[in-house]
Amino acid sequence: MSRRSLLLCAAACLFLSTSSLGCATWRVVPKTDAVGRINQWNPSVVRVYRDGSAVEVHRVSAARDTLRGIVNGPNGTMEVRLPIGSVDSMEARVHSKTPERIIAGSLVLFAIATLIAVSHPMHIP
Repeated sequence: MSRRSLLLCAAACLFLSTSSLGCATWRVVPKTDAVGRINQWNPSVVRVYRDGSAVEVHRVSAARDTLRGIVNGPNGTMEVRLPIGSVDSMEARVHSKTPERIIAGSLVLFAIATLIAVSHPMHIP
Protein backbone atom coordinates (compact mmCIF):
# COMPACT_ATOMS: atom_id res chain seq x y z
CA MET A 1 0.00 0.00 0.00
CA SER A 2 1.43 3.36 -0.98
CA ARG A 3 1.83 6.24 1.39
CA ARG A 4 -0.74 8.29 -0.49
CA SER A 5 -3.41 5.56 -0.35
CA LEU A 6 -2.73 5.03 3.35
CA LEU A 7 -3.23 8.73 4.04
CA LEU A 8 -6.41 8.79 1.92
CA CYS A 9 -7.76 5.78 3.84
CA ALA A 10 -6.98 7.43 7.17
CA ALA A 11 -8.63 10.68 6.06
CA ALA A 12 -11.74 8.79 4.90
CA CYS A 13 -11.99 7.02 8.27
CA LEU A 14 -11.70 10.35 10.07
CA PHE A 15 -14.36 11.97 7.86
CA LEU A 16 -16.82 9.09 8.30
CA SER A 17 -16.41 9.07 12.06
CA THR A 18 -16.85 12.82 12.48
CA SER A 19 -19.96 12.85 10.28
CA SER A 20 -21.79 10.91 13.00
CA LEU A 21 -21.27 13.59 15.66
CA GLY A 22 -24.86 14.81 15.83
CA CYS A 23 -26.41 11.47 16.73
CA ALA A 24 -29.30 11.79 19.13
CA THR A 25 -32.17 9.45 19.88
CA TRP A 26 -35.54 9.78 21.55
CA ARG A 27 -35.78 7.58 24.65
CA VAL A 28 -38.93 6.92 26.63
CA VAL A 29 -38.82 8.43 30.11
CA PRO A 30 -40.60 6.17 32.61
CA LYS A 31 -42.92 8.14 34.85
CA THR A 32 -41.89 6.06 37.85
CA ASP A 33 -38.31 7.38 37.63
CA ALA A 34 -38.72 10.53 35.52
CA VAL A 35 -36.73 12.82 37.81
CA GLY A 36 -33.82 10.38 38.06
CA ARG A 37 -33.65 9.70 34.32
CA ILE A 38 -33.91 13.36 33.32
CA ASN A 39 -31.16 14.32 35.76
CA GLN A 40 -29.02 11.38 34.61
CA TRP A 41 -29.46 11.85 30.85
CA ASN A 42 -29.51 15.68 30.89
CA PRO A 43 -31.54 15.82 27.66
CA SER A 44 -31.59 18.83 25.37
CA VAL A 45 -35.36 18.45 24.83
CA VAL A 46 -38.17 16.47 26.46
CA ARG A 47 -41.29 15.76 24.42
CA VAL A 48 -44.29 15.69 26.75
CA TYR A 49 -47.56 14.00 25.77
CA ARG A 50 -50.61 15.19 27.66
CA ASP A 51 -54.32 15.20 26.83
CA GLY A 52 -53.71 14.05 23.24
CA SER A 53 -51.15 16.71 22.36
CA ALA A 54 -47.36 16.88 22.38
CA VAL A 55 -45.17 19.75 23.58
CA GLU A 56 -41.39 19.98 23.39
CA VAL A 57 -39.85 21.40 26.55
CA HIS A 58 -36.33 22.85 26.24
CA ARG A 59 -33.73 23.49 28.97
CA VAL A 60 -35.38 20.84 31.09
CA SER A 61 -34.89 20.24 34.78
CA ALA A 62 -36.79 17.97 37.11
CA ALA A 63 -37.17 18.08 40.87
CA ARG A 64 -39.47 16.11 43.13
CA ASP A 65 -42.62 15.72 41.04
CA THR A 66 -42.26 18.72 38.70
CA LEU A 67 -40.84 19.12 35.23
CA ARG A 68 -39.56 22.63 34.44
CA GLY A 69 -38.37 24.17 31.21
CA ILE A 70 -38.98 26.52 28.31
CA VAL A 71 -41.65 26.03 25.63
CA ASN A 72 -41.58 27.83 22.28
CA GLY A 73 -45.04 29.11 21.45
CA PRO A 74 -46.67 31.43 18.92
CA ASN A 75 -46.11 34.40 21.25
CA GLY A 76 -42.47 33.61 22.02
CA THR A 77 -40.94 31.49 24.74
CA MET A 78 -42.64 30.70 28.00
CA GLU A 79 -41.41 29.06 31.19
CA VAL A 80 -43.50 26.05 32.21
CA ARG A 81 -43.83 23.84 35.27
CA LEU A 82 -45.67 20.58 34.77
CA PRO A 83 -46.57 18.09 37.49
CA ILE A 84 -45.18 14.75 36.30
CA GLY A 85 -48.37 13.05 37.49
CA SER A 86 -50.42 15.01 34.94
CA VAL A 87 -48.28 13.85 32.00
CA ASP A 88 -49.39 10.85 29.92
CA SER A 89 -45.89 9.99 28.67
CA MET A 90 -42.49 11.58 27.94
CA GLU A 91 -39.58 11.12 25.57
CA ALA A 92 -36.14 12.62 26.07
CA ARG A 93 -33.76 13.55 23.27
CA VAL A 94 -30.50 12.00 24.42
CA HIS A 95 -27.17 12.35 22.65
CA SER A 96 -25.39 9.09 22.10
CA LYS A 97 -21.91 8.50 23.51
CA THR A 98 -21.12 6.10 20.64
CA PRO A 99 -19.97 8.82 18.19
CA GLU A 100 -17.47 10.11 20.75
CA ARG A 101 -16.00 6.63 21.06
CA ILE A 102 -15.89 6.22 17.29
CA ILE A 103 -14.11 9.55 16.89
CA ALA A 104 -11.58 8.73 19.60
CA GLY A 105 -10.83 5.38 17.97
CA SER A 106 -10.62 6.94 14.51
CA LEU A 107 -8.21 9.61 15.73
CA VAL A 108 -5.95 6.92 17.16
CA LEU A 109 -6.08 4.95 13.90
CA PHE A 110 -5.44 8.12 11.91
CA ALA A 111 -2.41 8.95 14.05
CA ILE A 112 -1.02 5.41 13.68
CA ALA A 113 -1.57 5.41 9.91
CA THR A 114 0.08 8.82 9.60
CA LEU A 115 3.10 7.73 11.65
CA ILE A 116 3.50 4.59 9.55
CA ALA A 117 3.19 6.54 6.30
CA VAL A 118 5.71 9.17 7.39
CA SER A 119 8.26 6.84 8.99
CA HIS A 120 8.19 4.20 6.22
CA PRO A 121 8.19 6.02 2.92
CA MET A 122 7.64 3.70 -0.01
CA HIS A 123 9.90 4.07 -2.99
CA ILE A 124 8.04 3.19 -6.13
CA PRO A 125 10.32 2.65 -9.16
